[in-house]
Amino acid sequence: MKSPRIILLFLFLSVACFAFAEEKLPFVAQATSETLNIRAGYNINFEVVYKLKKDDKVTVLEKKFNWCKVGLPEGSSCFISTKYVNRIVDRDAAVGADRVNVRARPDLKSSVLCQLGKNDPVTIVEDNDKDWYRIYPPKNCYGWVNEKYLKYYFSIDQYNKEKQQESTKLQDSRKPLEKTAPAISLPQQKFEYDDTGTVMKSGFFFKQPGTHKLIQNGKVVSFLKSDKAKLDDFLNLQVRARGSLEKDSGIKYPVVIVEDISIIE
Repeated sequence: MKSPRIILLFLFLSVACFAFAEEKLPFVAQATSETLNIRAGYNINFEVVYKLKKDDKVTVLEKKFNWCKVGLPEGSSCFISTKYVNRIVDRDAAVGADRVNVRARPDLKSSVLCQLGKNDPVTIVEDNDKDWYRIYPPKNCYGWVNEKYLKYYFSIDQYNKEKQQESTKLQDSRKPLEKTAPAISLPQQKFEYDDTGTVMKSGFFFKQPGTHKLIQNGKVVSFLKSDKAKLDDFLNLQVRARGSLEKDSGIKYPVVIVEDISIIE
């Protein structure tokens, strides 16, 4: 007969392995506190670069001690020295040297969030300081969140599957009843628009071209709208968005009616 200690050890290891399997990286997590700090490093001594609200979702890429490494949302605190940036047009700029630090504050003593290379694109958010530009978070800049205030939401595959099912149900509910027809093989659907980026709120416009926008390297590449997908569920996440283009939108960016959207790693 097995001793109670061996049985308990087996049960403990089984639960631990299950929990680890459930949190296979990367995965989508959800904030559980009313406000949750994203910091520049994995302890409370690092600067706060963004505050999540309850139920906000982030993609967890790595775990270290009790901290989770996450992508930085739009609005995060990211600064770069003006002497290493060449402005091109308006807010568009390019890095003028190799291994240029992006920092959490406009201060050489503040934490480094990432490094950019020569000719990497940046988008300037604020230029009030002659020595520093505040910029949109570059794709390779990350922050850290205490895992105590995050809950596992879904694996990226599960999250995509759930949203696809919701989209399919919504489409089916709008279809008139039809007689059952024999199954036929159809060519794969082609979309007029197909691109990747981070989903953000479109902001405040007198006339909004879309409810959301798609961002690449801090730059707007398109505006998004959809009756089929809940775009808010993809805020601050890297996605592939596909759909049709709205004609005669009157703005320089494509306005996309999203028909299919999924998280990418």
